[in-house]
Amino acid sequence: MKFRALCMLTLALATLCFAQEPPAEQPAAAKDNTWKLSINANGLLSLNTYSNNWTGGEAGSVSWAARLDAEAEKQLKAKLNTRNTLKLAFGQTKVQDADSKKWSAFEKSTDQIDIETMWRITLKGKVDPYAAVRYESQFLDLSDSMRDRYGNPINLTETVGGAARLVEKTRTTWLARLGAGARQLIDRDRLQEDLTRETDVTYDGGLEFLTELKA
Repeated sequence: MKFRALCMLTLALATLCFAQEPPAEQPAAAKDNTWKLSINANGLLSLNTYSNNWTGGEAGSVSWAARLDAEAEKQLKAKLNTRNTLKLAFGQTKVQDADSKKWSAFEKSTDQIDIETMWRITLKGKVDPYAAVRYESQFLDLSDSMRDRYGNPINLTETVGGAARLVEKTRTTWLARLGAGARQLIDRDRLQEDLTRETDVTYDGGLEFLTELKA
């Protein structure tokens, strides 16, 4: 009789949600001047194994991933708002050979570093002028077979334009923005044709449209 053993473990390591709001008795002006903080962290671990009695062609696998999303927003002045966002993610996967049953080394499956600061002039109209600076990278760059590079490549973007809050409620916010920007792509210690290493910087620009819905 065929026997199949399948073991799957999915572990939500931590899901943290934190929102800081000012006390209800504070006046409206004081509420606008406090930091509104939001943090969400979670992790996932998945394990699949099959016994030697299982005659199918499947192979085992192990994967894990962790993610952190954080945001801090404050009304600095009556007509100046700032919002800072942080997004970090990293994960790895290893698989088992279906024939030899040997396990491979861990390979990267998820990798993200995304940090942005935006300043918005709040005119109480439909569209507010804004300026933003964004930093994007990854923890581990494996594109070079001869060297592992950390925090590479770096993508810097500076934009100015207009932002509109299409929906703004207690638990739901929908923000859309359109702007023009400049971008610098920095590739550190890149291997050149003469086998030397240099930092390459590429400049470009264009239009940027972003929309974000939080509920």
